[in-house]
Amino acid sequence: MIRRDCQKEALACIQTTTDVTNLQLCTGAGKSYIMYDASILPTIQTCIIIVPSLLLIQQYYKDMKSHYDGKTLYYFATEGTLKGGIKRLTTGFPELEASAWIVFTTFASVPLLYNHLVEKKRAIHQVIADEAHHVRGAEYAKSYALAKPYIRH
Repeated sequence: MIRRDCQKEALACIQTTTDVTNLQLCTGAGKSYIMYDASILPTIQTCIIIVPSLLLIQQYYKDMKSHYDGKTLYYFATEGTLKGGIKRLTTGFPELEASAWIVFTTFASVPLLYNHLVEKKRAIHQVIADEAHHVRGAEYAKSYALAKPYIRH
């Protein structure tokens, strides 16, 4: 899916970093596609993708589900439910006992999701916050602070 030189360079940078990466490109440059490619790197078995709203989860799932061939996709949201094929995590999250998964969630739902993953000692290989500019700074900072100690690189 990566086609442009700036996208290739950004993905290469993500692949070589061992810490937080802040991807900034112009509007329309393909940041979301880079994010999706980063989430399916061979070294990534478990990934949480955080977006501002349920509507974006549904849109991304519809647009990108074929891109995730071989990975199991779920969503977790405290603020509602989605229709259209993406599986919602069930109570207790037994689905996350598998070795490879991707969970879409919202910034508002992150605290509960992280608490459960920490309680169950589930490793998180990668956390991606997309469209973070659409949420309040305090909400983003809280999500990041919760994630940081539990991310395994």
